This record gives sequence, structure tokens and C-alpha cells, in this order.
Amino acid sequence: MVMESYEDQKKFLKEQVEWCKDQGRILGSMDRELHEMRTIVVYVLEHVLTPIEVNELNSRLNNLKMKVHSLEQQLQSFVH
Repeated sequence: MVMESYEDQKKFLKEQVEWCKDQGRILGSMDRELHEMRTIVVYVLEHVLTPIEVNELNSRLNNLKMKVHSLEQQLQSFVH
């Protein structure tokens, strides 16, 4: 059995902290995008919109959806 040195353990723990910070940043970004999507959906449900407004909001929702998907991929690429 090989015992890891204190410095190796310290380095590993620092890497874990950085990994957690990165994950937290990504999750925070996802949360903001999802919150904006929810705000749009609630707005749509509470208002009568013109076809142009519907198209604009659908476009915005699709852009947010792509951002969330991209963030999900970043989150999964950090498998540790």
C-alpha cells in the first residue's frame, strides 16, 4: 500500500475545490437561463400576444434552450 504524501493530498483537494467552483459557475449560468425561460413562459400565459411577439419569444426561448444545452454539455465534460 502506497501512502500519498501530504502535498499530493493537498493538491488533490485543491483540484476538487476548483472542480466544484467550475461546476457551481455552470449550474449558476444554467439557473439564470432557465429562470429567464420560465419568465417568458409565464408572460406568454398571462398575455394575449401578436403573432410577431409569439415568434420573437419563441426565438428567444430557442436561443435560451441552446444555451442550456451547451451548459449541460460543459457540465458533463467535467466528469472527474
